Amino acid sequence: MEPVGQVSLRGVVVDDALGWGLRRGAEVVDFAAPRGPRMTPRSWLGTVAAIDGRARRDADALVDAILRRAGLSVLANAPLSGLPPFARAALAVAEVAVAIAGAPSEHEVVVPEPPLPWPHRHELRRLAADLLAGARVILHARDAAELSQLVERDAILEGAAGVPHAGRSILVRVYGWGEPYEAFKRALEERGVTIGGGPIAHVLGAPDGFGPREVLAAAYEAGLDVLEVREAFTG
Repeated sequence: MEPVGQVSLRGVVVDDALGWGLRRGAEVVDFAAPRGPRMTPRSWLGTVAAIDGRARRDADALVDAILRRAGLSVLANAPLSGLPPFARAALAVAEVAVAIAGAPSEHEVVVPEPPLPWPHRHELRRLAADLLAGARVILHARDAAELSQLVERDAILEGAAGVPHAGRSILVRVYGWGEPYEAFKRALEERGVTIGGGPIAHVLGAPDGFGPREVLAAAYEAGLDVLEVREAFTG
């Protein structure tokens, strides 16, 4: 086993890591999520920190530290559209690291199989273990053998066990903070929607009759930009 620092590591082998993680109510690293192509790693992570309510100086210090640990300092001011594959994957992990930085021990984070060739997938998983230190981290792979160097065999779950039954869930990613963001959350809660995650990626537990169209309407009324909204699964 390779040393991975102060982090609780487990593994999972399932077909759909995103859906599996969302159904557990975990934070999920979304490698395929849209991110502003004209933004930079520094500005994107700064936005995540600002949405989370951090003061500017604290946010800047946190972002600088995570950029450094993620190996992104040299690319900190490069357009996201021009990042090489490993850097894009590292940024997705860094985004979650910023979002949970206030209380990492309160979070479970699922890291789906990185969209990279071997051995870069292994390197990215090691990086994720470092960036997400303090959280309960679950590394996903389609082959349990890929996790054997990082996760104890008896800590690797194969199959869809460990996931509670869930109803309709919606994945939504929003851009904004302050009163528009709070108004958006209030509007959802008034409709009986439960909200998990944040500050950009959220998982909504929605009652019957509430779907992506209603999410978009609530965001429009609140003056909030929506980056993505889609059904996650229906239980």
